[in-house]
Amino acid sequence: MSTNWKFDNQLGSWTGGHVTNNNGINCGKPGNKIRTIIVTDDNGKEIYNEEVKLSKFKNKKERNTYVEKRKRELCKTYGRLKNRHRTVKYKGINCFQVELNDDKSMLISKKDIKDISQFVWISNGNSVARNYNSKEKKEMKNKREKVKQKEYISKRILGNKNNENPIAKFKDENPFNLLRENIENSGKEKSIVTDEILTKNKQIALRYIKYVKNEREKYNKLYNKNDGSFIFDKILSEWKGGRVYTEYDKKRTRFELYIKNNNNIILKTKHYHFNKNNKDSVETLVIKYKNAYLKRYRKHLVLNDYRDVIFNGQKCIEMSLTNNKTCIFNMDHLDTIKKYKWKTLNNAEIGEHFTAVTYVGSHDILYMHRILTNNKWDMVDHIDGCSLNNLNTNFRNGGNNVNNYNQKLQSNNMTGINGISWDSSQERYRFRWRNNDKIEYMKAFPVKTYRNNKTFAFHAAIAFKVKIDKKLNHNNGIRKIDHN
Repeated sequence: MSTNWKFDNQLGSWTGGHVTNNNGINCGKPGNKIRTIIVTDDNGKEIYNEEVKLSKFKNKKERNTYVEKRKRELCKTYGRLKNRHRTVKYKGINCFQVELNDDKSMLISKKDIKDISQFVWISNGNSVARNYNSKEKKEMKNKREKVKQKEYISKRILGNKNNENPIAKFKDENPFNLLRENIENSGKEKSIVTDEILTKNKQIALRYIKYVKNEREKYNKLYNKNDGSFIFDKILSEWKGGRVYTEYDKKRTRFELYIKNNNNIILKTKHYHFNKNNKDSVETLVIKYKNAYLKRYRKHLVLNDYRDVIFNGQKCIEMSLTNNKTCIFNMDHLDTIKKYKWKTLNNAEIGEHFTAVTYVGSHDILYMHRILTNNKWDMVDHIDGCSLNNLNTNFRNGGNNVNNYNQKLQSNNMTGINGISWDSSQERYRFRWRNNDKIEYMKAFPVKTYRNNKTFAFHAAIAFKVKIDKKLNHNNGIRKIDHN
């Protein structure tokens, strides 16, 4: 949009200090450009200039970054940041021409210049928007207001009272001609949402809320709300499982080494006496014998305690782990599992999230779910979100970000629906999601668009979420508790 105005008369000179720069002038050899940063006073007189050689920068981005940085530094030094302006006569009207970036300018009525000159304005495509400085951004952040929300000058001139959102209409179709004679309010943004759409959104939302409630109740019957432990239908046997372990008998000053079979019956006992002088050497010898017996009996012993149980109508095995945790797996996997000593691994990056692992050598880690699935998938996803539930029916291919789409409801979620949040500063619901390209997307549902009804906007957000979840096979937020 061109801003080459044809004025009847220029009544005054430029006023208002400013820091600006030219686009680059050839100096000497071809391609050797110099960009000049200029500081002017309130009367438009140049008080400082600085030449920047463009050839010393690797690319355009690096050059522009440096120039903008120097301009900000000079603004702090000289305190010059506002737009320059001058009085002109345009089509018989006395007004002000206000300078913008990109060699553009706008026309402002005399009534508005006092208010407009308090801020910095920039051209934003075919419109003029306010440019916030770092101090204003910090204040808005402290007030929890959205910094990126643009304030368009046309709406400021028309007024924005009672949360109205006026639409500016320009008689000459030039958005830079902001004279009151050229701009008018064409009315508030009206809702285009029909009764049919509202009814459809409500039906989808209520059906989804009922589904989420039923799913959470189903999970709550299977897992303890407090610690995420399993709730079994029935326990079929007592704890059993063989082991090789040592005990320290202080009264008899000896180490005792025990070997128990899978039915908890002692197969072998050995005693190693010591005195004050040889305690350390005897302890080292006991550890050596313990490791030797572990290798000898490993094929016959299940080194973790286990018992037979029924979970969610399915007969399986519960095995004890470290950190007072247990895991479950199918009964036909016992021969595979008993080859190793199993522990828990806590993923501290996402909170208390335990999984069953065994260590091979000093560093190699084997995951139980990967052994049980024979590594047929690059990533294994636990359908119910519990990584200690290693039943075959709880495994699926976790590729294509399926793992990321099967998360529990976040603890700070106030709407009860994962991905949907309330933005009080803008009076709207927001839904955020990620596609397979891992890029985050956001769609807003302003209350004003849905007849100023918060419930209608919430139903619209849920209906849109259901559509996205179905398309991408998401299952986020169904679980309200953390099973681990």
